[in-house]
Amino acid sequence: MSRKTVALAGAMFLLFSGAIWASKTGFGVPQPDKQPMSVRENSARMPRAGHYRTRYFFVGGGIHGGK
Repeated sequence: MSRKTVALAGAMFLLFSGAIWASKTGFGVPQPDKQPMSVRENSARMPRAGHYRTRYFFVGGGIHGGK
């Protein structure tokens, strides 16, 4: 093998091991809030709550479609 091949394999190994380390430690992900907002506090009211008509006749969902 030539030196370029060995250097490329070494660089790929370092990048691969760095990616594994970053995914296991959560590198780059923001820390969670100490007191997260509850679902009720953070939710906004929908202007059309409840049932509403769909634009299409076929909605999907198998045997429970449209229910």
